Amino acid sequence: RKLRLQYEPITETLVTDEKWLSFVLEHGIDGLTKEDRQAMLRFANTAAAIVTTRKGALAVMPTKDEITRNL
Repeated sequence: RKLRLQYEPITETLVTDEKWLSFVLEHGIDGLTKEDRQAMLRFANTAAAIVTTRKGALAVMPTKDEITRNL
């Protein structure tokens, strides 16, 4: 049996991460040390890892305390 998939491509863009990135690029990270940048990335990656273990969207975002406990 052959399955057929029909879909229409979505042209919209999610701007949440885009806005955050724009803010970082606008204000720069030049003043941050290598250790600061690494800590920032570890924090963001830990938050993302926590989110992937939960169902939902905005309601599943971890708190700062949850992220810090999991670093």
